[in-house]
Amino acid sequence: MSTVSALLQRARAATALEDFGEDSFREGLEILVASAEAEARLTEQGRAAFEMQMIEHLSNRLQVEHWYRLHPEIDEQEIVAPLIGLGLPRTGSTALSCLLAADPAARSIRNWEALEPCPPPETATQDSDPRIRKSQLMLERRSRLFPRMAMMVPSTTTSPTECQTFMSYDFKSLTAFG
Repeated sequence: MSTVSALLQRARAATALEDFGEDSFREGLEILVASAEAEARLTEQGRAAFEMQMIEHLSNRLQVEHWYRLHPEIDEQEIVAPLIGLGLPRTGSTALSCLLAADPAARSIRNWEALEPCPPPETATQDSDPRIRKSQLMLERRSRLFPRMAMMVPSTTTSPTECQTFMSYDFKSLTAFG
């Protein structure tokens, strides 16, 4: 299995970016990689999938940090009256997210945006962005590999999602890795 430093280097090479931002993610990444190595008993295919997912999360982190440095005006934007739902897994928090997103006046994070957040979506291409198709292929693959997941959490590329995908870029999430 790749070491943490090797995963960081592979993400840098994939993005041509260097700055991961604050080191808050490193402890979670180190624990996760050590746990996968010592406890997961991954097959060769599982090991490759795990490493690929780590590199994707690290690459997204690099891109978000880069975007933020290019657009410091983000700090000036005000979010008025956000709707925030909190809940433990399997308590209906996903259903709540979908219910809140059904309001046309509310803006929710869609699956395809969370999986590849940079650059942020634009209104003009929000229905035709190429990341939508990429996300669709990923969801189809997940359904083939984990058919029960679709029954537990019905999801489409354009349906709302929760912030746990973003938290996984800091390796502090209950997101299923591997």
